[in-house]
Amino acid sequence: MRILTHNHLICVVKTCTKQFPLRIDAVRVESEESEFSGDFIKHILGTVDYEVLRQCGQQLGLPIPDSPEGCEDEALQQLHNLLIDTHIQEGQLCCDGCGRTYKITNGIPNMLLREDEV
Repeated sequence: MRILTHNHLICVVKTCTKQFPLRIDAVRVESEESEFSGDFIKHILGTVDYEVLRQCGQQLGLPIPDSPEGCEDEALQQLHNLLIDTHIQEGQLCCDGCGRTYKITNGIPNMLLREDEV
């Protein structure tokens, strides 16, 4: 699961009062290099909750600019590395609102609810 994906996921439990953000408890994180496009990163920054992204970067020990405003190439590369190249392969997403956890296996978060949660 890319960090970009994480930044858009919410807890899907109907009774949850604080659905976003989901905390990452990573067991295995991998980096997979991909082609850098500064224009693409600038474009998607408008869809990202930057404070959640900063917290995620700090939690994973990855560098991230303090602010997305006026990012130059080096800062855009850091954002690309975090958003696109960083993959959570194993672990879980945890909702602080209701305590629900979503297991991540082979890079895929299982967001399906049990019957009693629907």
